[in-house]
Amino acid sequence: MTEQRKKRTPKKFTGGAKVTIAALSVLSFISGWNLIARHENRSAQADTSPSTPPAPQPIIQNLPTPTSYPLPTIPPLP
Repeated sequence: MTEQRKKRTPKKFTGGAKVTIAALSVLSFISGWNLIARHENRSAQADTSPSTPPAPQPIIQNLPTPTSYPLPTIPPLP
């Protein structure tokens, strides 16, 4: 076999592929962290059952609205 085979060079990652892989890895890391935190919160809430009922929240009536106060007068520019 005197024919020389041309060596194939392995394909290299382009800049876009590197950015995409980095973004996916960061996203998967944060998602995994979030799933673990949610699981821990659920198990912590299941372990602690309140022995006394929570205090009722006060109902505030007559809340001020943005239009209940007079607006200041702005003088025109010279």
